[in-house]
Amino acid sequence: MRAEGLGSQEATSGKGCLDLSQGDFELGWRGYEARWLAGRSIAEALGVRFPKWRGPGDRIGETVLVLNDHGPGDTIQFVRYLSMMEQVGVKPLFACAKKLRRLVGGYRSFAFAEPDDPNLQVGAQIALSSLPYAFGTRLETIPANTPYLTPSPKG
Repeated sequence: MRAEGLGSQEATSGKGCLDLSQGDFELGWRGYEARWLAGRSIAEALGVRFPKWRGPGDRIGETVLVLNDHGPGDTIQFVRYLSMMEQVGVKPLFACAKKLRRLVGGYRSFAFAEPDDPNLQVGAQIALSSLPYAFGTRLETIPANTPYLTPSPKG
C-alpha cells in the first residue's frame, strides 16, 4: 500500500492482481491496467499509435486493433472478448503471433493484423488483456459461452 501511495505502477499492478485473485474485479482490473512489460507501461510496450478503445459505446462501427500482450495461455483466456467487441458494434483486428492464429482463428469473424503494418486503418487500439477492464467484467459477467475457442482446420 505504501509503494502504491508513492506512485509505483508496479505496486498498483501487483495489488490489482491480488484484488482479482480475491474476487474484487472492479479494483482488480483497474489496478491491472497499471501493469508494466519489460520495464515499460503497457501503452509504451505496445507502441501507442491510435487512441485507446474505451469499451462498449466507443468507436461504434470502427475497426479496433487488438494487440496481444501476453503468452498463449492468456490469449486463450481473453480471445473470447473479441466476439463481445463485435456484439457492441466494433470490428476487432487481432494482432497476435502467427503460431496462434490457427488456434484462435476458428472464430473467423475477426481478421488478423501485423502490428507494425504502416498501412493499418483503425480508429483505436487496445491490449487483449485490457478487454475485461473495458467491458467492466465482474465474476458474474465473465463470458462463458462454450465452446468459445474453435481452432481453424489445418491448411
